[in-house]
Amino acid sequence: MEISLPSLKFLDLSHNLLKGLFNMDICGVASRLQVLDLSMNSFTDKIPPTIGNCSFLEVLSLGSNLFEGNLPNDLFQLPNLRQLTVQNNLFAGLSSTTFSNLSNIVEFDISSNGFFGTLPDDFYNFRKLRRFSAGSNRFIGSLPPSLSNSPSISSLSVRNNPLSGSIVLNCSAMVSLASLALASNSFDGPISGNLSSCKQLTILDLSGNIFSGELPESFKKLDFLSHLSLSNCSLVNLTANLDNLSTLVLADCQLTGLIPNWLQSCTNLKLLDLSSNRLSGPIPNIFSKMKLVFYLDLSRNMLSEGIPKGLTTLESLVNQNNILDENSEDLSLFRTVRRSRALQYNQIQRLPPCLDLSSNYLTVLIYAEFGNLKQLQVLNLNNNSLSGQIPETLSNITSLEKLDLSYLSVFSVAYNKLSGHIPNGVSFKHSPTRALQETKIFSAMNHHHIHLYPKKTERQSS
Repeated sequence: MEISLPSLKFLDLSHNLLKGLFNMDICGVASRLQVLDLSMNSFTDKIPPTIGNCSFLEVLSLGSNLFEGNLPNDLFQLPNLRQLTVQNNLFAGLSSTTFSNLSNIVEFDISSNGFFGTLPDDFYNFRKLRRFSAGSNRFIGSLPPSLSNSPSISSLSVRNNPLSGSIVLNCSAMVSLASLALASNSFDGPISGNLSSCKQLTILDLSGNIFSGELPESFKKLDFLSHLSLSNCSLVNLTANLDNLSTLVLADCQLTGLIPNWLQSCTNLKLLDLSSNRLSGPIPNIFSKMKLVFYLDLSRNMLSEGIPKGLTTLESLVNQNNILDENSEDLSLFRTVRRSRALQYNQIQRLPPCLDLSSNYLTVLIYAEFGNLKQLQVLNLNNNSLSGQIPETLSNITSLEKLDLSYLSVFSVAYNKLSGHIPNGVSFKHSPTRALQETKIFSAMNHHHIHLYPKKTERQSS
């Protein structure tokens, strides 16, 4: 039986449980097909040359399947193709020739495959290309000149490859560049101050490379920069004043000295991660001025003295869950912590409201005012010098999902000198370990300093 669908223009089979082979000669049946979306299935096999019959095709989405082999030459001859996304497959090669004929391509995503070798220097003809992603492959060498001089690209991501050498971008030519993700490569040397000439940059992720030295002072010229990640880059100082930041991730950078006071001018800051450094001295009382901060991580440093009470008045944790609301694809900030497992912020919007001061030298008094942080989901004060009582007001933190006051990951009071009642409240009743419900408190190695007990009910009192 012959099937003819001459009027079919859109075929969307995405987000199903389809598997096996797909007849890529679909355009022999639907000759005017413009959109073919097979993403989020389990289709297998290679893309055959018959894909070249789809001369009207504008959008081809094959992401998150089990396709393998090369991307065939015929695919790069489609004259109207403007969106090609093949991420999260098993492809291992682009083609035996160039793919410069995709003159109308706007979005090109080949990330999370097995592509290897150098990135082809074939981007000069991509005059409409806006988004290019080649992350999580095995590309080596440096960025090709045709890519680092592209006037049309607004989003460039080549994260998680073994690319190396210095970062060379012609910002005078790259007038549209707004998002640059070069994380988890082997780029080295000092961070180039020339990046400050990319005036449109709003998102910059250079984490997980072999940079050294300081953050260039010229970065303060980046008036639109709102998201910056430089984790695991061996920086030795943080002096640039970046007032417009919404996200600042500088974990595991070997930073020393005090937490810089210029951070108080970052009134738009929502996420700050300075963990796993060698910052010392007291926590400055500057965070109460940051009305939008919902995620603050100062853990694994050498901070000392007490906790400033300003941390109990963080407006975003008191009144609202003020999460980041930008496009998650552009906010996939990586953080690779040495001597530990790699962490990846896939979607920053989904990070829980968090206050993490763990593994410092803080003389911690757990203020009753912590109970004001009703939007807080993670409170981590472990591995400090805890003292005093656990205030009953913690039960007012109705969103609390993780409370760590010791060495354990959910609720522990080991290695402390705590005393007083176990607080009651909704958040504790929903504790995943039911530790507080059943008074099964982790108290090992407290040397009899701990005196925690549940309040007596009226029936118990009688």
